[in-house]
Amino acid sequence: MSDATNNPDLDKALSDLTPERVERNQQIYADIVAKYYGDPDFKAKVDADPTRVLKDEGLEIPEGAAVKLLFNTEKLLHIVLPAPLE
Repeated sequence: MSDATNNPDLDKALSDLTPERVERNQQIYADIVAKYYGDPDFKAKVDADPTRVLKDEGLEIPEGAAVKLLFNTEKLLHIVLPAPLE
């Protein structure tokens, strides 16, 4: 991939980031959001253990990473930025 990053792990992650994988994860995410707001039992499971449930639903989550739920409101919007490159 890019020699500019000088980070083999990042280069590997970027080379694995195909349009198909991005689209698949976006669709899984959209399905999870719809299910979260439409199924109280699923919502309770996600609230209790989001990392496990989202992995079980097929969302790609790196090994060892945790998921934290944040909710936008009319007065507060969360914008998630990627980790800085080292």
